[in-house]
Amino acid sequence: MIRTLLVDDEPIVRKGLLHILPWERHGMQVVADVGGGEQALRVLEQERIDLLVTDLTMPGMSGFELIHKVQQAYPSINIAILTCHQDFQYIQEALRRGVLDYIVKTELDEEKLDELFQRMAARLASKETKAADAGKAASGGREMVLFIGLKSGCVPNELYKVPHVAEHFIIPIGSGGWMVEVPPLPAEWDDEARFALQSNAGERRWLVVRLHHAPVRNQSKEAAYRYMRRHVFYVADLGNGAEVVHDSLRDMKAFENADREQDWLRHWSSFEWVFDLTAWEELIKRIQEQRPDPESLCRELADMARAWHLAQRHDGTAPLMERMASLRTWPQWKEWLAQYRGQMAAALESDDTGKELAVSMLKAIRFCQQRMEDNLTQKELSSLVHLSRGYFSESFKRIVGLTYNDYMRRLRVDTARRLLTTTDLDITEIAKRCGFEDETYFRRLFREETGMSVKDYREQASRDGYALNYLGADGRQMSEPG
Repeated sequence: MIRTLLVDDEPIVRKGLLHILPWERHGMQVVADVGGGEQALRVLEQERIDLLVTDLTMPGMSGFELIHKVQQAYPSINIAILTCHQDFQYIQEALRRGVLDYIVKTELDEEKLDELFQRMAARLASKETKAADAGKAASGGREMVLFIGLKSGCVPNELYKVPHVAEHFIIPIGSGGWMVEVPPLPAEWDDEARFALQSNAGERRWLVVRLHHAPVRNQSKEAAYRYMRRHVFYVADLGNGAEVVHDSLRDMKAFENADREQDWLRHWSSFEWVFDLTAWEELIKRIQEQRPDPESLCRELADMARAWHLAQRHDGTAPLMERMASLRTWPQWKEWLAQYRGQMAAALESDDTGKELAVSMLKAIRFCQQRMEDNLTQKELSSLVHLSRGYFSESFKRIVGLTYNDYMRRLRVDTARRLLTTTDLDITEIAKRCGFEDETYFRRLFREETGMSVKDYREQASRDGYALNYLGADGRQMSEPG
């Protein structure tokens, strides 16, 4: 079925179009109908859509604006327009922008509608055939399959059990992933692969991604590596998602070539999203649209979560902190962040802390974490969050549960623990990054706080509390324990 999204600002019109237009007769299923462009974009974040049918004249975001955004973000989606009359200027402009066809809402004669929908279905089928032929021509009639190990014991020998794989080279691409180039696979291959890779205990050991529209052979490995490092984190759903994911390297290339503003971090660091639902939804939307580098995203979220967790009065986040190392994909991180957000908001509201002051304290904590090397004084930090030094000092101790100096000492030692267990940086560099100008003092303080020398801690301590195991991570940050 052709999964269709219907957009019109008039509810009565939408209801009529749903019942009158011959969707199912021509292989189309309306999976959602909404009243505006912003709502449509939210649906596109959650649903796979093949065809967008949108009105042109709507309040707020116009149909043309929506078409532009969809063509930028989702170039594989086909678009048809709704219009109230034969306004050829509008229709010609829409056709010039590459829309598939147009539906005149005042001309709903059954015979004409059947003819129109038959034409649209034929054009869709023709576009799909041409796209598939182009993909086969570019890739020599082959497609690319990625196999991503989800357990530490996953080895490529397991992949030879999968039909149509044994006779081809299995190429490592790093980060626990392997790729195979194969001829176009039959429709039943997904189920065969799922069955072949399932363990005796029925556990899920592999994620499989079929990448259509593969590039020419000498570019395949590079494209697979880029996809693995950035995109699989966002498309994989290890909860209720399919074990075999279908995606398009053509869409990946269009995404990479689009001029996207990376402003998600500005929304994140405003902390308005902690209390305001609209700001929260906007933050999630921007992360999903902009797909920041997974390492940068996960490290930012993890560092801020740890910085807040170190506040002595707010230790209810311990179970969430323990879960962090098991988060592999963006859907998992998003669910985790929603819970963390709820706990932060509840803790701050229980103190009767005004939202404006709470946001200022969260910004201050992030400054503490982000600018540790700068050794910010309490006066400098209070100025950054636009509070007097005295009021900042009193508020910080009341909300965080520690004085500014005691909190910074705790934060510096915790950051040193992370760097010692997850990096190969030398001790001098770690001391510097944690804001210690005197390495001897750093070593002495570290022993006082942990009961171990820096050297012994690096050799003996587990990294589990600090590891980030997102899909696509390099090196030691690859797979969850078997």
